Amino acid sequence: MPPQPFLGSLRLRIVRTAPEPLCRLLMAASGLLALELDPPDFTIAPSAIAPLLLGYLLFAAWLLARELRGLRALAHAAWADLAWCLALTAVSGGTSSVLFFFLLLPIMSHAFRDGYSAGWTMTWVTTAGFLAVGLPTSPGGILFEVNRAMIRPLTLLILGYMIAREGGVQIGARKRLSLLARIDTVANPRFGVDRTLLNAAEQLRTAYGVRECVIVLQHTDSGGCILARATADHPATETLPPLVAAPLLTLPQEALIVYSPRGQHCLGASTEAVLPHCQGLGDLLEAQAFASVPMSHGGRSEGRIFLVGDVLPPFDDAELKFLAEAGMHLAHIVEKVALLDRLASLAAERERRRMAHDLHDRAIQPYLGLQLGLEAALRRPECPPALVDELRGLQRLAHQSAGELRTMLDGRRVELPDEDLLRDSIARLTQEYRDRFSIELACDCPSGFKVNDRLAVDLVGLISEGLSNVRRHTASRWARLSLQDDGGTLRLALTNERPPWGGTDFVPKSIRNRARELGGDARVDQGTATETTVRVHIPL
Repeated sequence: MPPQPFLGSLRLRIVRTAPEPLCRLLMAASGLLALELDPPDFTIAPSAIAPLLLGYLLFAAWLLARELRGLRALAHAAWADLAWCLALTAVSGGTSSVLFFFLLLPIMSHAFRDGYSAGWTMTWVTTAGFLAVGLPTSPGGILFEVNRAMIRPLTLLILGYMIAREGGVQIGARKRLSLLARIDTVANPRFGVDRTLLNAAEQLRTAYGVRECVIVLQHTDSGGCILARATADHPATETLPPLVAAPLLTLPQEALIVYSPRGQHCLGASTEAVLPHCQGLGDLLEAQAFASVPMSHGGRSEGRIFLVGDVLPPFDDAELKFLAEAGMHLAHIVEKVALLDRLASLAAERERRRMAHDLHDRAIQPYLGLQLGLEAALRRPECPPALVDELRGLQRLAHQSAGELRTMLDGRRVELPDEDLLRDSIARLTQEYRDRFSIELACDCPSGFKVNDRLAVDLVGLISEGLSNVRRHTASRWARLSLQDDGGTLRLALTNERPPWGGTDFVPKSIRNRARELGGDARVDQGTATETTVRVHIPL
């Protein structure tokens, strides 16, 4: 008979749950069974052992049920464990109690949930509590077991230290894996290298709890350097000339450094060799302390990562080496993002050329045929003189249109290094709609707002589609465009005038489809009686 769905789901939840609740329940059940089969001979309250163990068993079952239901674990469960275990120790023989190993449960709970420091602190508290409770409740006289009273506290300290260390290692490993996973998650080729570096810097800053994270990367295409600076207030990226970025790249390639007023720590290079550079970097970063590792790939230095703050978290050799591995991992990601960006641009260029050839054959050639036909009509003797001027005008118009199409398809606009594709395209659309359709377009875009060219092309397509809807579906003589970066989300709003009779509501399917392809969405806001606004949000 196949297992029931409920039992299969319960089994899966038990496997995925944390080990402490299940261990607590099993120890309580085994202790109750053992003391019922073989109760201790000398205790201060033999009748209280079974009720206490039964109560602890119910307490363990309640905590396990909370875990299985997905509820948040109790913040003070470890302290409740300590109280239960000390009470069981007191009534079951003190320092000679057979339930002595129950005292490892609160140490395990603290260590595997909060790390080494919490586990080690709980170890000392548990040992002190065992001595304070166990010595007065131990059998007196010749029944007092001196060896257990001496060995068991030492056993608690040794096992507690090992458990705390293991818990700290596991929590550190989970945090590191989580950080690498988040860096992978925020790497989106569509947003380019700049946004990838800025998102990675923000993840590093959050993970280590520092004031800011600075990543400087040599840009192989332009020869300059990209600087990504993640702060709590204003994260931003900028492109620096090589001479300006050179002071940030003066450290030796292999150097892993922690520089702070409390002391310096360096791996891969001598402290004397890097100390003069560290003092200058501290002044440049305006920080009393920083940690820096190379961001390298393929054995050559491509940049560096700086964690900057007045106070840094403790960095040992293992943490510095992990940060260097994270830098190497980030260098791999940046290389892949740059490669995918180049491949996408190349594919788009090839597609554009293919479409240009198709349009040339299907659009320009008919214009040429029209010109030849008009020329033949003009040369016919029977052509009325009254039609000559009109045919000449049509011939000039066909020649001009063919020339414009050929220029658009075959010509390539030369872009200056500081050209902003998005702003230039909006300016072109503004001029075009003013001259051809008498629609005034006003743009509200912050001075520091900038996106990479691939996203700019998508945004221009969205704006063009929105303006086309304004022209075709409304009688509005004006439109207002707003662009802003709202905490990692690009918000675009296109507003136009509603007619006095209200008009017909519509859903811009093409705009919504374009926005969803970029990971966002679009909606129409009919909030006022005189204006209609199409709002688009796209994650950055």
